[in-house]
Amino acid sequence: MTMRTAMVVALAAASAFSSFPSAFYQQLPPDFGSAALTTALLFAAHGIAAALAMGVLARRQGARWISRFGTAPIIVVALLVDALGGAVLALAGDGSELAELLVGRLVTGAALGIVTVCATSVIVTAPRGSSVTTACILGGVGAGAVLSGGIAAFDLARSAVFVVGILLLLLAAGLVHSASGRTSDLSPARQETDSPGGTPAVPPIFTAAVAVAVTLAFVSNGVLGLFTSIVPGFVAAESGGAPLIAGLTAGTALLAAGAARVLLAPVESGVVRIIGFVALALGAAAFAYGMVASAIPSALVGGALLGGAAGIAYSTAIDLAARTAGPVRIRMLAQVQRGGQLGLVIPVLLFPLAAQR
Repeated sequence: MTMRTAMVVALAAASAFSSFPSAFYQQLPPDFGSAALTTALLFAAHGIAAALAMGVLARRQGARWISRFGTAPIIVVALLVDALGGAVLALAGDGSELAELLVGRLVTGAALGIVTVCATSVIVTAPRGSSVTTACILGGVGAGAVLSGGIAAFDLARSAVFVVGILLLLLAAGLVHSASGRTSDLSPARQETDSPGGTPAVPPIFTAAVAVAVTLAFVSNGVLGLFTSIVPGFVAAESGGAPLIAGLTAGTALLAAGAARVLLAPVESGVVRIIGFVALALGAAAFAYGMVASAIPSALVGGALLGGAAGIAYSTAIDLAARTAGPVRIRMLAQVQRGGQLGLVIPVLLFPLAAQR
């Protein structure tokens, strides 16, 4: 297995594991007045931890650390830490131990942030790398939600579901470690740390293109964040609170997001943007109708269309960062992906507050 393939597996596995709790959010105890607020807290904690980790890598010192230790060893350690956080979530039992769940989400969030930036910095160097990255991150999150919901449908305990995710993380860590023994480090960080003259490289200014990329990542992840946290609970409530419906709600939106840009890769970018706007409009209408009329199939279709539109926007953001970052690509990717993580946090926190008014 090549290093890039191992990175794809690692990114997809970490992304998938991040959404394993999605099928169970609607069953959380209302510790803060409502289950929606409890969900928002846990989801936001994960996103904030990931954003902070990405922020560290966006700094010059972060790139130096990657240059010193290498991308593969850092990802292996991050995946093991992710598995440790998953163990904390598994030991939380029936979900009544909010403190344990919060610690688990913080640990897994920080690990995901590190894996996301490091793996992306390698994957985007290949042809259609931004599309592959989008498929790994968003499609992986969707697959994780569907997988956890599907496993839960067999009446397995939450702890057993998380054990499956932990095994996936350990497998990914093993593949990255194995590939690192046969391949040189492909991370751009070694070239980004110093200029040919031996002096520290000067980072580029925060260009308009990077600002657009951050905005696109924020908005797209804001939509997807709602579909992997609070929205599944609302949809599942219309069908009696079934974990499978919750998992499908999150999964269809995220799988569509991951697949959209890959399937549309041969299409001219202007046409792709038009398709994205149409999917956004139709998806919003179908999802709104599904919720008002308690039509679950319509809600799922609407979620898939909204997910596809978000996937197109996110892939465009990654592509802009990869093309404009120059010699400090990994730091620009970290900035854009940090903006995306904030998109996962802020709308999720605001939604339950707005819903109560």
